[in-house]
Amino acid sequence: FSSSIPIGFDFCLYGVYHNYLVIGSNGIVSFDVTLANANCPWYMFDSIPSSTDPMDCIMTPWQGLSLTDGGEVLYQTTGIFPNRVFIITYDSVVMKGCPNLTSSSQIKLYEGSNVIEIFIREKNICTSWNSLTAIEGIQSSGATYAKVVPGRNYPSQWAVTNDAVRFTPFSGCNLNRIAGNIFIDNNMNCLYDSGEVTPIVHFVQISPGPIYAYTDSLGNYCAHTIPGTFTISQMQNTLSPQVCPPANASISVSFSGYGNISLNNNFADTLNVSGVATFFNPASLHTSPNPFSNSTTVSFNNINTSFTKNDIHLYDLTGHNLEGNFVISDFKNDGEKGSFIIENNALANGFYFMKIDLNDSNPLMTKLVVIKQ
Repeated sequence: FSSSIPIGFDFCLYGVYHNYLVIGSNGIVSFDVTLANANCPWYMFDSIPSSTDPMDCIMTPWQGLSLTDGGEVLYQTTGIFPNRVFIITYDSVVMKGCPNLTSSSQIKLYEGSNVIEIFIREKNICTSWNSLTAIEGIQSSGATYAKVVPGRNYPSQWAVTNDAVRFTPFSGCNLNRIAGNIFIDNNMNCLYDSGEVTPIVHFVQISPGPIYAYTDSLGNYCAHTIPGTFTISQMQNTLSPQVCPPANASISVSFSGYGNISLNNNFADTLNVSGVATFFNPASLHTSPNPFSNSTTVSFNNINTSFTKNDIHLYDLTGHNLEGNFVISDFKNDGEKGSFIIENNALANGFYFMKIDLNDSNPLMTKLVVIKQ
């Protein structure tokens, strides 16, 4: 499996919302991020639903593949909030044991609707591997629920070209949706104007619950609730005080049923730091696992600057420097790419942001989440 990959929005599978996933080399896309960098299984034991097969996943289809012999796997988030799409493409991947045969498929995950689409350009039968079988479908955590394309469950042997299937959401995904934006109000008019993107990770708390959400690189946040009346509060920090609604004020929303959407629950802030902090481009920096418990690995490329481990800082939501609560180890930086490990000494469950001071440009930030088992 790959390292954990941010989807870019909340996606619901069988009543559980996810922000991250891992992509398997054998056609499995899993929302179980504990599988990050683990081996992707190829051997099938039973038809789904079955706890002996991969769970909490999409099978695109699941089959024996060999990326080392050819092909590639690509992924991206496209579109704009609140209608983004996460796309994963298996492009001409060689089938294990059959070097002259390939398989090509694509998955699309839709924000808001939680629809899953699987497109297969070509799926052949390899007669020398895995008993010729493959599974196309989805399976919940715990194998309580599953949906499979008719005729494409274990131990069926099947081939197809130019095929498309759509999976509609499980009823547990029909929650209410709360969304909004947190921005830096440069002209103090309490309205979002072009270019007023916040450079800092922000967090909101929705009560009762509580439910927590954090902003993406454009300041958008999103959360899901059952019917009821809820209070949305920005979790304050000293780096960007809230100005609209007035400092520490909250926003109230109510839902009488399921499937409703409340947008534009926005907060306007001011920036109270020397130098503007900017987010790492996800293509330049990756943190895995994130959320993490004991440690996480941060890798980066195309930074085009040098910094040392003494330039790496962690802050809580109030802006307090958490020096001494973590250790930086295995630090590598050649001036353009490298990696380091953040070891958790005394960080409690919660949201944090990492700031890296650079010698030749403004500091950079990204979000971290600690969840101890």
